[in-house]
Amino acid sequence: MPDFSKAFLPLRSITSTRLKNSARFIIAKLPTVLAPSFLQQRNGDGSSNPKVPPTAWLDGMRGIAAFLVYIRHFGAIHHPNIQAGFGSSESNTYITQLPFIRLLVSGPAMVALFFIISGYALSWGPLRTIHAGSVDKSFERLSSATFRRGMRLYLPGVISTFIIMICISLGMYNRGQKAFESDVDIPGFHEPQPPMWLKDPFSVQFWDWIRCSWAWVNIWHSTGHAYNPHLWTLSVEFRSSIALFMALLALARTRAVYRLAGLTSFVVYCYYTDAWAEWLFFAGATLAQLKLLQDQYESALLGDIKLEEDDSDNGCSTSLSTLDIVRVVIFVAGLYLLSAPDNGLGKSDLYHVEILI
Repeated sequence: MPDFSKAFLPLRSITSTRLKNSARFIIAKLPTVLAPSFLQQRNGDGSSNPKVPPTAWLDGMRGIAAFLVYIRHFGAIHHPNIQAGFGSSESNTYITQLPFIRLLVSGPAMVALFFIISGYALSWGPLRTIHAGSVDKSFERLSSATFRRGMRLYLPGVISTFIIMICISLGMYNRGQKAFESDVDIPGFHEPQPPMWLKDPFSVQFWDWIRCSWAWVNIWHSTGHAYNPHLWTLSVEFRSSIALFMALLALARTRAVYRLAGLTSFVVYCYYTDAWAEWLFFAGATLAQLKLLQDQYESALLGDIKLEEDDSDNGCSTSLSTLDIVRVVIFVAGLYLLSAPDNGLGKSDLYHVEILI
């Protein structure tokens, strides 16, 4: 019987080479695909691109909000009253409980700010290309963002929880677990602890991590990861992002005014259906649409104005307009509402429910 095995050797060689090249290409491009946009601002020769994207300031806001969330979690462990409102009891009269100052330890408010920023940043690019008349390019942006969104959100969490699982297996969580069980070391809020199967083989801990990771990436039932409960925001962000992308896709070919009305209606709908994260995302998208309309109006207004030479030396007026005053009032009122305490809202002297209504 003839031997045909040698006839397939060239095919095997070609297939093996292609697989190796494909694997190398994927490994080389994976950091670029997963990296945030501000890390991708590079020229073809690898040099830095000095052009700053219009949403770069949002990265600074995210960084500040993330730091304040850290302060909130770390402070609540050792200071139980950090979550109470000023005047909710005789012992709750700390300066850090006052409005505006409390923003330094207000973690839930910063999470809400995260979602608004995400809605603004995710919708800015597609909306800007739509305003420029490139609807097809906005479709490309939405397709790319949808494809990468899951990997960007879930992959870092999977890696970080895997490291936590390894640290648990090495006994690096034992001392913290003892402190967690003591009210002396941790008198305040007790953060949820990851599962610890120290008396069982490593395989038990590993497969428990697999099970918890699979439950975390279940988009139909958003929940936190048992090995890091704070990752619940990522699953919520993914669900809200997909809802936002679908809305932008549906409204892409509508006029700007109708698109603004559509986004606003989504905010109202999500609010009254208790989809609090989604309405924050749509609120951010609505702000992005308003900003684009404002820029368009200002550009048209400046194009119609002709400055005389005699007025060029007079400088610009520094007086506040009525619209500026309204913006300042809304901004201060927003900061006041963000400063609302986590516990004892109705009992606080500064946040009576009757007054807020």
